[in-house]
Amino acid sequence: MLIEAQKKPAYIWMREFTHERLDKVEQLQWVWEKLFHEPGDRGHYSRYQWLGAGRRSIFTGHFPGSIDGQKCEVHLNLISTKDWYARELYKQALHRANLRYPHSDDHVFSDGARIGERVLEFTSEEHELAWAHLWTSLWLIIKEQNPSVTETITIEPCSSWGYPMAIAEVRRFGNQLATDHKLVTVVRHLDTITQDDFDVVRASLADGRLPVLDETPVTFSFDELRDGFIELSSSDLVALNWADARVPVQECDLALAEAVSKLDRAGMRQAISLGANVNHLDESGDPLLSNLLEAWFDHNHSFNASEKDLAWYGGIRPDREMSENELRDMAKMLLDNGAHPDIHAPNESPALVMAAINNCYAMVELLLSYGANAAIDWASDSYPGEWPQAWDSPYFHAFHEHNAEAKRVYDLLMLKRPSPLYDQKKEEKDRAEALASLSSSHEDEGNNHG
Repeated sequence: MLIEAQKKPAYIWMREFTHERLDKVEQLQWVWEKLFHEPGDRGHYSRYQWLGAGRRSIFTGHFPGSIDGQKCEVHLNLISTKDWYARELYKQALHRANLRYPHSDDHVFSDGARIGERVLEFTSEEHELAWAHLWTSLWLIIKEQNPSVTETITIEPCSSWGYPMAIAEVRRFGNQLATDHKLVTVVRHLDTITQDDFDVVRASLADGRLPVLDETPVTFSFDELRDGFIELSSSDLVALNWADARVPVQECDLALAEAVSKLDRAGMRQAISLGANVNHLDESGDPLLSNLLEAWFDHNHSFNASEKDLAWYGGIRPDREMSENELRDMAKMLLDNGAHPDIHAPNESPALVMAAINNCYAMVELLLSYGANAAIDWASDSYPGEWPQAWDSPYFHAFHEHNAEAKRVYDLLMLKRPSPLYDQKKEEKDRAEALASLSSSHEDEGNNHG
């Protein structure tokens, strides 16, 4: 029986955003990191921002090379002059708007009506005024100053993942600056950038030669740029700034997350008793239920790994293998204390997807019994017309790779949820087969138990 907290619905991102819209927000985060060298998941609240052609605007890659005679790993960003021009123009316009309206970004986040929903509210009328001021400044700067740009190259320290200093400082997971890694940004007079263009610059840097630059200045009209700007709603800004928007973390939340990662049932119970948020989302946007699954997979993988593999990946072999029933009991503890099975961050997926992809029958069964929605699309890996991922993976592995565990999960979904099968007769056939298959399986389990 569901407790009262679970009767409250979860905020389902794909019901509020189209796939295309979430993809644009994700591309905008990427452009901010690659073009503006800013953290892509926090701190940008202007209603107008430069998107350009998104990921097609900038070619990126890393390879062994040489800078100033020193061998290093080169992280190359190849950017068109148009995007670089828009970058410089936008930075000037944003600076003007911020000077004119210094409180334009003042805001608060609060909980919405649904579990996982975060609402952005700007606390000053200056926000709307700055929005208009920024847009006007873009074309005024071009009209009054007629700025120009040339081809250019910049070289700076970066992390082993290619993040420059400003981003490396706020990123985790080993993103400290590395002395043998260099971020190289090359701006070219190109309308569009191709793989061939990237390969030419790459070959030069791999040989220790800086590319020859064309110092001819170019300029662009506002009409040539305006379609590259994207207008954002408050909901867009929540998704774009998820690192700031997510619920502030308390000490008991961290204790619960740590207990989940260690599969520590007593620690989980203690943290929950202290008021930990069972709908906590980690920095990557994963819910505790997904992290519990991942911890269980890692635990049993380490238990079953060869000595060679364990030495290679590191870690300690657990004393014993943890059963699926123990996993189920810990997940049930979270669910019984109000964890919603459908909660997830903007570009992530609910726990049911991870359970289905990994053919974890016990978790799929449990999550479905607590009302998990099997029809939610996985935003970062889907588009209209695809099957929901919770269905697609078990179906593929069951019927194309003849995986028996995947077939059990698929059969369970067939019996518990409306089917995505386009053909009604096929659905009825698969449902009948699922009923027979699972009934037979339960009989076998009963006989074995007897």
